[in-house]
Amino acid sequence: MMACLATLALLSCRDPQVASSPPQQSGRPSTCNLSVGDLNPPVGAKVRIWAACSGTWPPSPGWKGVDTHDGSTALLIPRKTGPADVNLHEAGLTIQAQPAANHGAVSVASVSIPLYDLRFPCQDQRFPRLAGPWALGCGPQGQVDMALDLRSRQLVRLNGPSTSPAAAPGFLYAPGQGLWTLPQPEPVEVLAPGNMDPVASPATDGLHVAITGSTRVTGFDIGSHQFSLIEADPMPWYPPALAWPWMAWVDGRDRASTGADIWALDLSANDRAFPLARQEGDQRHVGGDGRWLGWLDHQGAWVQDMQTSQRRHVTADTGFRAGMSLWGPVACFEDRSRGSPDVICTDGMEVRKDGDQGFPSRWGPWLLYRDEGLPTLATAREIIMDEDDPRASSEGSRVAGGFRGAHRDSAVIYRFSWPVSGWCVQTWLGEGWRTLGEMPLGSQVEIKSPGDAIRLLPARSSSCEEAAR
Repeated sequence: MMACLATLALLSCRDPQVASSPPQQSGRPSTCNLSVGDLNPPVGAKVRIWAACSGTWPPSPGWKGVDTHDGSTALLIPRKTGPADVNLHEAGLTIQAQPAANHGAVSVASVSIPLYDLRFPCQDQRFPRLAGPWALGCGPQGQVDMALDLRSRQLVRLNGPSTSPAAAPGFLYAPGQGLWTLPQPEPVEVLAPGNMDPVASPATDGLHVAITGSTRVTGFDIGSHQFSLIEADPMPWYPPALAWPWMAWVDGRDRASTGADIWALDLSANDRAFPLARQEGDQRHVGGDGRWLGWLDHQGAWVQDMQTSQRRHVTADTGFRAGMSLWGPVACFEDRSRGSPDVICTDGMEVRKDGDQGFPSRWGPWLLYRDEGLPTLATAREIIMDEDDPRASSEGSRVAGGFRGAHRDSAVIYRFSWPVSGWCVQTWLGEGWRTLGEMPLGSQVEIKSPGDAIRLLPARSSSCEEAAR
């Protein structure tokens, strides 16, 4: 039986600097960009495909390899296993139909406690929020000036507080002040373009920064002395998002035809911007983590893998108050389908009860939210990832039989960030869970299973063997 690969593969420290260039026209690219709801659907499933095209709305037809289409979206129903190609003008993608499928959703139980250290309201309602294993909060003046370590409960007071900093796992960034690397209370100066006229808070992942100005956007490697400025029409107040080398923002250039849209830019290529999500109605509240970008609209929550173009959707009444929080491809957001706001996450973790639960922020087993205004921390009792999870990869086919009705006929590798010790990993074998060992820590860890789901759960009495009982 395969053992746990306790591999801790840290992400690369820096990417090459982007060469300096004058502002560029984003223009109207002639190509469309395709996204697909499922790259590995079962035979007979309805697979939705989206086209994000700039220029005239709606886009002119030209779909090939689909069953039906309405201009900007198409439907494909694979009739046999194997590859199926879809094209629209120059854009194309390939799905691999599978002989079996998983069924049903996973539910994640949790326990919640109030965080009284973060009780003061912030001037920016997007705080308190998580920065990885740190909870960021405000003092009596409403500025972000403290960070609470959720692992040790250490409280760090930050020098040079900021009203609306960018946050990333273990980092804060504020223009003109610099980058905080927690638990250090002092920021380090970061050189940034001085002629941007920011219209919203920035974004950072700790290695890079994205800034939106009134007429252009920029993204750069921290430590760089060279910047590229790309012409755009960012909407005010909405921060950009990073899924390096991609940055994305809420753009208003086509408000007359489609409302606010999500536009993106490959910063490593210094290329022209293009629409990532352009549909009728407002796409808003963009977020990013790892290789994923997500956003909200009137239909619910969307998360796209920028490496594979797979896009997942959850129907919800998200409202306009709060944005989306991403832990990798796991998105957490507000849902008003029961009337008052609740918090739901795409991996099954949720807070549904009477009253107002909102402003979610997620990282690993932790979900920070506000219960009637009081910052509250929910900790998962277990987390389950099946082989159809976006963080899973396998060269095998999906065949019948397994945790949710299917499994892979070869090994599956799960890659994700994990911030806390004292947890165990198990794999599903036939009719039960088998313990593989203790969870490693890191910004990128790897867990190898024989081909089915894995489960993460706290150790009992500091023993992973005890966790299985």
